[in-house]
Amino acid sequence: MAWFTAEQTAHELIAGRLPTAMFEYRATRDVLALTIYLSPRPADPDLIRDRLDDGWPAWCQTRLAEHPDCLDLTFARAARRWLCTRLLGSSGPLTDSRPAHQIGLIYARRTLAPPRPDWPSR
Repeated sequence: MAWFTAEQTAHELIAGRLPTAMFEYRATRDVLALTIYLSPRPADPDLIRDRLDDGWPAWCQTRLAEHPDCLDLTFARAARRWLCTRLLGSSGPLTDSRPAHQIGLIYARRTLAPPRPDWPSR
C-alpha cells in the first residue's frame, strides 16, 4: 500500500504539468514515487528535493537493498528497473539517448523547485 500511496502523491505533484501519456511523465512519476517511498520522512518536500541530485541512482539502489522484502518493494524495484533500462532519444546525429532516470530527475527537480517571486503565478 505504501508504494501506491507514493505513486499517487507523485502523480498529484506533477498533475497538469505533463500529459500522462508522455515518457517524461512516467519517468518523473517513478523518480518521485521512489524518492517518496524510500525517504525516511516522505512528507518532507525539502528532503525529497535534496535527494534529487546526481547521486540519486546510487542512493535509490542502496535504499532498495536496505528495505525488507514486501509487495511494495517489488513494485518499487520494477519502477527502478524501468527507469534504468529505458532510453529517451534517437540515433540521429543531433540527439543523444538518456536513461529514463535522468529525464525523470530533470522534471522532478522542476516540479519541486520553490516558486520564484519574480515569476507570475498560474
